[in-house]
Amino acid sequence: MIDKEHAVKWIRELLDDKRFYHSLRTEEMAVLLAKRYGFADVERVSIAAILHDCAKSLTPEKALEKVQRYGIILDDVAMANPLLWHAIVGAKMVEVELGLRDEGVINAIRVHTTGDSNMSMLDKIVFIADKVEFGREYAGVDYLRELAWVDIDKAIMHSVKDTLQWVLYRKLHLHPSSVATWNSVIELAEGC
Repeated sequence: MIDKEHAVKWIRELLDDKRFYHSLRTEEMAVLLAKRYGFADVERVSIAAILHDCAKSLTPEKALEKVQRYGIILDDVAMANPLLWHAIVGAKMVEVELGLRDEGVINAIRVHTTGDSNMSMLDKIVFIADKVEFGREYAGVDYLRELAWVDIDKAIMHSVKDTLQWVLYRKLHLHPSSVATWNSVIELAEGC
C-alpha cells in the first residue's frame, strides 16, 4: 500500500487546483464517514478518496489514449459518455502508473461515479464522500450530507436517484452500473 504523502504528491502533479482540493476534501469527508461507520481501515479509505479523481483532468483524447494503451474495454454506454471515463481510467492508472495493488481501493476508484451492485463499505464511503465533501454546493447537498451521517445506504439511494433524474432529463443513456446501484440500495434503504 502506498502512503498518504505519496498519493498526495502523485495527484498534485495530475490535477488542477480545483480538482486537487476537491480530492483532499473528499478524503477528509471519507475519513470522517469511515469513523462514523466503524470502518477500521481508515488508511485505505484515505488513499482511495485522495486518488479517486486522478484521471479527472485528462482531456477526452488523452483518456481515450489511456483506454487503448491499457486495453480497457468500455461498454457501449461508457464509450458514449466521456464523463464516465475518469473513474475507469483512474482505477487503471493507480494500478499501472502508481503501482497500487489493493483491489479494494482500485475498485472504490472505479465505481465512485456510477456505483455498482453489492458495493463494499469502502466503495460506499468513497462514493458518497465525493458527493458531499464540504466544498460541494448544489441543490440538496445539505440534506444529502446530513443523511450520509445517519444512513449511508439512504444517502447513496438519494444521490443515485438525483443522478438518474439528471441523466433522464438530458436524454442520456443510463449506465448499467448506476441502475445496479439503484436496485441494490433500494432494498437496503427501505422506507425512503
